[in-house]
Amino acid sequence: MNKKILIIFFVLLLSLVTVSAYYKCQEGADYGKDPYIGATTSYYDTVGPLDVQERDDVCYSSTQIEEFFCASDGRADSTSYTCSGSCIIVPNGPDYCGTSSCNVDSDGNDPLNYGFVTDNYGNYFYDSYNSNGVITEYFCVGNEIESETYQCGSVGFEQQGDMARCKDPSLACQEKSCTDSDGLNSKVAGYVTKTKCINGQPDEIKSYDECNTNTEVREYKCDSGLVAYDVIPCDGACTNGKCISGGLTGYWEWTGTECTLKEGPALPFGVGNRYSSKEDCENNQGSPSISWALIGLLVIGVLIIFGKIPLKVAIPIGVVLLLFYLFAGVFSTLASVIGFFKFFG
Repeated sequence: MNKKILIIFFVLLLSLVTVSAYYKCQEGADYGKDPYIGATTSYYDTVGPLDVQERDDVCYSSTQIEEFFCASDGRADSTSYTCSGSCIIVPNGPDYCGTSSCNVDSDGNDPLNYGFVTDNYGNYFYDSYNSNGVITEYFCVGNEIESETYQCGSVGFEQQGDMARCKDPSLACQEKSCTDSDGLNSKVAGYVTKTKCINGQPDEIKSYDECNTNTEVREYKCDSGLVAYDVIPCDGACTNGKCISGGLTGYWEWTGTECTLKEGPALPFGVGNRYSSKEDCENNQGSPSISWALIGLLVIGVLIIFGKIPLKVAIPIGVVLLLFYLFAGVFSTLASVIGFFKFFG
């Protein structure tokens, strides 16, 4: 019986020795519980596969830190401290309690500039950007290092090495401001571009030169960064947002839906769809304002005057053209009736 008890005692003793040797722990740079020195405590299993576990001292509020150290069982344990100053968050850790540690502040609390802060230990705290669209801005308040987060929003951010900053929406909108493609040139159909800032993004709005009347052009321009215009009289006519060069009067052309002023000379009676007035163009809509039959009569008259055609030939042709001019509608209707009965008869 005593032998069995002795065996059980030795088994329990061996188990305790094995458990105490199961983990091996190594203190960090603070050699234990020093919250004013950022450190990493590591431990691993001495029996199984090598799997090193690391625990960084970490801030869990602006003034409190979780400090890791080696426990008696060979693993890492932690305790909480309240810092005398601020708890300093170090990118990629470990964190520490700060006290009179601010050394250099390159840009202050300005998320629109690249910057960094250094402490008395030589650590750098870079203004940084994370995947949630947030800039962490480091700055000094007295001797303490502080940080604040900013949402860049739709404006976005820029990166330069380890530093980041939010883009300045006001600068982005001033890059193009107001521009004029042609200046006050009434003979060029130009435009003015105005950049407006909408939700932090530049949005371009263009104002095109246009005809104010048939003989005036509305010439857009930039005036102290704003869009304005002058009404400039043309020497001849205005067409497609510009004055026609060379003093030409221009002609009106029927496009199928409306009359448009074009550059070039008009032709008599609107021949070739080149009318001298908008009224003639709208009334005739592509057809000459004088019928071809009447033009034929005029041509025959000229030929008779100059003796280029005998009367016995000119008179019959003239009669036919005159009848066609006077009764074109009757002839067209009669032809339609004859065609209808011929088709269905």
